Amino acid sequence: MTGVRSFGLFRRLRVASIATAAAIAVLVAITYGLTLFGGVIDGPVKAVLADYATVLVRDLPADAGQADVDRLARTHRVAVTYHRNGMSLHADSPSPTLPQPMMLSATAPAAGGASVELRWPVADAARFHLAALAILIVLVITVLAAHHVYQARLLAPLRWLRRSVEAVAAERFDTVAPMPRGDGELAEVARAFDDMARRVRDMLAARERLLGDVSHELRSPLTRIKVALEFIPEGEKQDQIRKDVGIMESLVATLLERERVARGAIRMTSLDLAALVRSIVQEERRRPLALDVRAANTRIRGDADLLRILSMNLIDNAIKFSTEDDDPIEVVLEGDEATCLLRIIDHGVGIPETDRLRVFDPFVRLSAAREHGKGYGLGLDLCRRIANAHDARIEIVDGPAGGTEIRTTFSTETGPGCIGRTPSSR
Repeated sequence: MTGVRSFGLFRRLRVASIATAAAIAVLVAITYGLTLFGGVIDGPVKAVLADYATVLVRDLPADAGQADVDRLARTHRVAVTYHRNGMSLHADSPSPTLPQPMMLSATAPAAGGASVELRWPVADAARFHLAALAILIVLVITVLAAHHVYQARLLAPLRWLRRSVEAVAAERFDTVAPMPRGDGELAEVARAFDDMARRVRDMLAARERLLGDVSHELRSPLTRIKVALEFIPEGEKQDQIRKDVGIMESLVATLLERERVARGAIRMTSLDLAALVRSIVQEERRRPLALDVRAANTRIRGDADLLRILSMNLIDNAIKFSTEDDDPIEVVLEGDEATCLLRIIDHGVGIPETDRLRVFDPFVRLSAAREHGKGYGLGLDLCRRIANAHDARIEIVDGPAGGTEIRTTFSTETGPGCIGRTPSSR
């Protein structure tokens, strides 16, 4: 940015930290001075102690002796020094005493022209210092709390930005970061974030439009090629061309379904997921499938055509990356009254944990897929989009006995309605 920059966030944090440390140091110095030297509060305390000492010594006789002084020290747990006509009597407190500078003392007149000096021992003196220490602790806590509140206010926009980043990661590209006041560092970050989200949104929208337009435009040429195939003599060339056309039709169909999901053109109805999956398993001829339905409730709301595509893609993916020598692919439906879990389990090469989110991105093919030479990296991307459109969650985990397990969790008609979304890794 150009122009005059406001007092920056990090500079304000440094100043606040220095000011807090300085305030604590000043509080410690003031409290130490008050407790050590008396200062402001020493006078009032001594006046109170003088009055108290007068009350304590009023019962001393005019000719008090050592026994009287000892009794006064024992009864009131104070150190006593009795002065009369140049004679001094002394009695220590039953409690240990502090050095003289740390003692609280007072002098009071006694009968017969005597004077008595009383010195309070450690227990009473310490009570005063503990009170001063408690005041210091309260003041320090207050300063630290004020510093914490100030820092929390300064850093609050970072929490807003974090939530915005999480929203964009979940493909909610219409998210706008809350704009902090002023033109400091966080305001610049918020503006840069909004600009980034807009550019990503525009880029992805342009890509989706391009794929949709290309897919629509390819349908007519493919239809003409299929018609032209009927005029080619039967043989190896015709079979190869027919196979290539089938692959292109499958790719175009996948792209068109992606566009339909992106447009939200979904026809939600009540359906039995178990019946839909069972029909797919019965139609499969390439590999034996083991179907196990043990869900308490398999009725969900969804688009039957899209859910058929999702199930077929997941089964097709399991077939591609396992061999005929492996154990049969398992198709399992389980869950309770609220959720229904579709599990597709193969015993093939498996997917590394670091790639399990990335494989749901479009046009991503792992090394195992490239070795097989199968697919274009759109099948699992379409499955993710279909799952998200149904407020379902799709995830990849290790199979119980090796290989890969892909789980898709749906909410039943009596369930919570939204299980979660599977974000893109980008």
